[in-house]
Amino acid sequence: MLQRIRQLQHDERGVTLVFVSVGFLAFLSATTLAIDVGLFMTARTQAQNAADAGALAGATALAFNSFTDHSASGPAVTGAITTAHNNLVAAQVPSVTPADVTFPLDATTGQFDQVQVTVYRTQARTNPVATLMGRIFRGPKRRRLRNGDGSRPPRERGNVCHAANHPGQVD
Repeated sequence: MLQRIRQLQHDERGVTLVFVSVGFLAFLSATTLAIDVGLFMTARTQAQNAADAGALAGATALAFNSFTDHSASGPAVTGAITTAHNNLVAAQVPSVTPADVTFPLDATTGQFDQVQVTVYRTQARTNPVATLMGRIFRGPKRRRLRNGDGSRPPRERGNVCHAANHPGQVD
């Protein structure tokens, strides 16, 4: 029996299988992580495109339809929401409400002639993206980012689009 144990200490058969298994696991983990990062970046880019398209549509409607109508049923807000909804984020219609379409003050003109759209990825106003690694490592609770006041941060804000007060011209 003692002789058999000594033989096993110096026996190197099967070591290759261990190294190949560890290497395969590392390769699989790296591939999964690369796929997840790609999903994150794609969702972020799609959300940014939806917000930018909504802001551009809102600024166009503000310039050509009604420059002073900033109401929830006005052409700028409805155009911004409709256009943002037409741009899918992670294969879902993003959540944009009239409160998400704002008209910031333009410091150069002193008017509220800009349109900014905030896009949330889901109708529940949450933004987690389903990932492959998350299914493996996520516990029973999901962690979500929160602002200092307890509110959730928005997914993406569109670039501010400036609408000129001259029909036929959009800056």
